[in-house]
Amino acid sequence: MKLLDTISSNTVGASFVNQRLERGHGECMFSFYAWGTLGGGTIILWVSPDNVNWFKARDINGAQVTLTVPDVLSVYIRAGNFRAELTGAIGASGVNAMLI
Repeated sequence: MKLLDTISSNTVGASFVNQRLERGHGECMFSFYAWGTLGGGTIILWVSPDNVNWFKARDINGAQVTLTVPDVLSVYIRAGNFRAELTGAIGASGVNAMLI
């Protein structure tokens, strides 16, 4: 799922349904990728049970799932919906975020 697609400013991306969960899988492991020039910004992964109420994703230690440089994280998620947000960026370009 391409959560952010070549953006250049602070943006909340479109939401996507976790189709693995819909197919009856429980907790799902994903790789959360980000690349491009983040311009000092942070990409936040958001999750939702209903595509209305959104919460910042957290790892099992309680830390927010965020990326501040091009990188990849492995995350376990049970939520039904995802989206990503680029926030705090100045001079960002070609920013992408993806869950695989």
